[in-house]
Amino acid sequence: MSPAAPSTAALILPGMSLNATLFPAFDFPTIAPEFNRTAPPPARGMEPYLERLDELAAHPAWAGTARRLVVGHSFGGMLALAWLLRHGCAGPARADGLVLIGTTAGPMFDAVRVRLAGAGRHEWRIGIGPLLPLWNSATVTRGFKRLLSGGRLRTTDMDLPRLG
Repeated sequence: MSPAAPSTAALILPGMSLNATLFPAFDFPTIAPEFNRTAPPPARGMEPYLERLDELAAHPAWAGTARRLVVGHSFGGMLALAWLLRHGCAGPARADGLVLIGTTAGPMFDAVRVRLAGAGRHEWRIGIGPLLPLWNSATVTRGFKRLLSGGRLRTTDMDLPRLG
């Protein structure tokens, strides 16, 4: 006899530079893909991430669950919205609850323009999309980490669920 399917499961979608250890332990099954190792070619956009979610939706802890929760942090929140809309919140993307934490603008990347310079009534701007690979580069990420941590690159272990 196979074990009964859990009554609740959560799909945990971390941001691009974080992993699922950011989230506390839940008392029910969780599915947490690691996205910071997925780097799609620019022409494919979000498609590889959405395909990965479609694969994960077949996981027994998700497919056979009565109550499904989707929790998305940063890029994971944007991805959750794209995935749920792609499937019309039905079938594999049926969700009974949605939690979005610090969700990024996503599709706005094509519309947002960074002002490079201005003179009088003239402005020179560049779309933010081409800047994202530079922004997400190891050099920039480490640079911000050094600025915010007093120059240290080593991390300090932290048990987030036990913090007050």
